[in-house]
Amino acid sequence: MAEFHEKVKVLQKEWASFMFKQRRREVKIRRARKSRLPKGLCTPQDAFRRPILEALVELGGRATIGEVLDLVNEIT
Repeated sequence: MAEFHEKVKVLQKEWASFMFKQRRREVKIRRARKSRLPKGLCTPQDAFRRPILEALVELGGRATIGEVLDLVNEIT
C-alpha cells in the first residue's frame, strides 16, 4: 500500500508540473493574440483624426484621453 501511495504522489507532482506548463503556454498564446495586427489589417490612423477632433470640440477643446475615446466610441 505504501508503494501505491508513493506512486500517487509522484503522479500528482507530474500532473501539477504539466498543468503549470500548460497554463504558461496558454498565457503566451493569449499575449500573442493581444499583439498588434499586421499593417494593412487595421483601421488607418487617419480615419480616427476627424472623430477625435469632433470629440474634442464637443468636450470644449480639452479632455482626458479616456473621455475623448469614450466619445469617439459613441460617435463612430
